[in-house]
Amino acid sequence: MLGLAGSETSWHVDTQSSTPLTHGSLSVAPGGYLVVEDADSIQVMNSAGHLLWQVQGQQPARGIHTFQPAFDDKTLYTVRAASSGQVAAYNLQTGALRWTQMLEDALNYAPPMILSGDAVLIASDHNIYALNRADGSLLWKKPGPARTLLLLNKGEHPMLVAAGAEGLTAFDAATGAQVWSFHGETGNDVSQGTAMLTPAQFYQAAFSSTDSLIYATGVAWDEQQVREQLWLYAVDASTGTVRWSKQIGTSFRSVDSGRVFTPFVDDADGIVVLQHENDQNDYLVTAFDARSGTQRWSTHFASVTATSPALIQTSHGELLLLATVSSGSVVPGSWSLTRLLLIITIALSGLGLLLLWILPFQLWLQRLRGAIRNMPRYLISPLKLLLRFWRFSHRLFALVLLLLLVGGGILEHAHLNQSRTGLYQVMLPGGAIQWQQTSSPPVQPLAVDAQESILDTNAGEELHQLSALDQNGALLWKTFASEGSFSLIQP
Repeated sequence: MLGLAGSETSWHVDTQSSTPLTHGSLSVAPGGYLVVEDADSIQVMNSAGHLLWQVQGQQPARGIHTFQPAFDDKTLYTVRAASSGQVAAYNLQTGALRWTQMLEDALNYAPPMILSGDAVLIASDHNIYALNRADGSLLWKKPGPARTLLLLNKGEHPMLVAAGAEGLTAFDAATGAQVWSFHGETGNDVSQGTAMLTPAQFYQAAFSSTDSLIYATGVAWDEQQVREQLWLYAVDASTGTVRWSKQIGTSFRSVDSGRVFTPFVDDADGIVVLQHENDQNDYLVTAFDARSGTQRWSTHFASVTATSPALIQTSHGELLLLATVSSGSVVPGSWSLTRLLLIITIALSGLGLLLLWILPFQLWLQRLRGAIRNMPRYLISPLKLLLRFWRFSHRLFALVLLLLLVGGGILEHAHLNQSRTGLYQVMLPGGAIQWQQTSSPPVQPLAVDAQESILDTNAGEELHQLSALDQNGALLWKTFASEGSFSLIQP
């Protein structure tokens, strides 16, 4: 585990320590404490990376969101045993157990916990619970699986919105009273033929405080064709009524990506942006008007093998996406030195053939003989052989020369036209490439902003290496190669 320090344009490794991170997550608690959630343990470290305490316990690892505990300045609230549904609270500084609570459900798919007033809010595999932060006693319980929890109106009258298989449901966070529910009707986009669609199951959701709207991705089934469809919904956060809904895709990959990517809300421009996979290695980033749902713009990316987990907005309002691209025409299709040499060779060959056609051949022979007399002897012999071959048979000479040129071109194109992985940082909308570079090993983008990008590179034999690139794609630093995978959090 590495601690990075620096400014917007310069970073360096400040601290490093060893810790398991299988299905892990990192969280920064008040006071600079670092909470490490592994698949089978919880560790708390100080800001220097020194271990303060740890406990063993199975953590949630199957949800669409990486599980994260909740904490205040004194207490850490987390899952102690996911399969048995046990929740616990620990002293943040010492690790002393404060209380445990056994729920009547497993916590394998639990999203991050939320604190609201005197309650800690937890979504188990089939229920939603509110526990007293002081002693863990049950405040209220509501049935229904939830894969995303949103806390709205943080302050007076907070409201909890749960997104799950049964739709969107809003609760009073203090009492658990249901405020409204929406069961995934497809709303006003009648052009897509919604009569045969089942109610949608929800996975991802985001909130716009400006318009007081919830934007959620839902998966509905076409009962007639027995196919899944991905939909984007805008739901009024106060009443639960649908403002608009749009069909996004019908392919398996498009639907599956809707379970993973969270809608990005840009309140300044009044848009909601959705990143989704249209087909295998084929991505679309589409922006919709936040209030009406009309499409503002859409950018297509082909041969994408991996993308950053979320879009990043710079201080100037631009959206950035970091993606790795595998293309079969990287060298022939880019302005490289090799491609430039090929173009020059083709141009000179064409010019030579044109001159042979226009000028008398005897004049060419005279000039060639004069040039040969002035050349060294060791260079004259191959040319004399070629000249004898030409005199022997003009047609055979031309045929052999043509075969050599065509065969060499085919072999060179086959050599260059191989699948290679390229790393691109693009600006949306429009997809303007800020920088690009060829990358041989597989690369997974972890984080990106306007100044630098952090990548996880496969170093072979189950080894991974962390590296950082500046805003122009130049390498800033890289770590040693280590086993396992990286989890990243920015305080």
